[in-house]
Amino acid sequence: MPHSSAVIGIAAECQFTLKLYKKVIYCFFMDLKKVHKHPYFPHAAIALIIVLAVAVFALRSSGPHVQQGDSVSIWYTGSYENGTIFDTNIQTQAQKAGIYTTERKYEPFSFVVGQGQVIPGMDKAVLDMKAGQKKAVTILPEQGYGPRQEVQVVPFKRDINLPQSLRITYTVFSQAFQKIPVIGEQFSTPAFPWKMEVTAINRSIITLKNLAQVGQQFYLPRVNWTSDIIKVYNDTLFVRQNPKTGDLLYATGPQGQVQQGKIIYVDDSSYKVEVDPNHPLAGKSLVFTIELVTLQKKKA
Repeated sequence: MPHSSAVIGIAAECQFTLKLYKKVIYCFFMDLKKVHKHPYFPHAAIALIIVLAVAVFALRSSGPHVQQGDSVSIWYTGSYENGTIFDTNIQTQAQKAGIYTTERKYEPFSFVVGQGQVIPGMDKAVLDMKAGQKKAVTILPEQGYGPRQEVQVVPFKRDINLPQSLRITYTVFSQAFQKIPVIGEQFSTPAFPWKMEVTAINRSIITLKNLAQVGQQFYLPRVNWTSDIIKVYNDTLFVRQNPKTGDLLYATGPQGQVQQGKIIYVDDSSYKVEVDPNHPLAGKSLVFTIELVTLQKKKA
């Protein structure tokens, strides 16, 4: 980053030439035809260009720049290479592109640089930016949502078994249900359409029994399809899931990250599903326009 003293030094070295250039500027305004005939015009012009270029660079380089670990917020608009906008946090852009929704808040997007909270290409794009700066970048699939993979047949058990009885700690019970457990007491929960019963209290461990019945429907965590209780036997709930083509499937990856797939085929006879493991933007080069709104430096 150029220091202000460097600019002053260059200006001092060029002082004599610049004085002469002032005369050239005067001639330029007084008589345009004389300017190119002035003997010092070429030297003065070169000197002025150098000084102005260094000064502009110094001014643009001043102020804090984004580094790894900094917290930033940005305005962004993402589009395909053909110009079609697929995402933006700018309301006017969303309305113009026909993707506006009232369910979303249109505000600067915040993240910590280098922490894996955004795609690698976005982490890289904001590096060295300063507040107020704008830029446009093209992010290739390798730095975006990865190359597109072939559709895979992912092991998926449509029929699963769940324990009818659950054991939780006294503390968890109190926090979840805001009451003192009593053996034989039954109560409802928002998670299931059936009641639960306290069947045992052993020191700090509470045993709860799901009083589910065959035919009842409910939603398992992280899926948007219904599941049916098809059998209750030997303290076990036999459950059949009802996914449909187009439903999204979420799974936890090897490093704890949530991975998304899309169900593209359901075979009702064998209860198998084929899942497309690709992100909708996988395999695509993405064009982002970014404006850095705020920058908070990482604490030492």
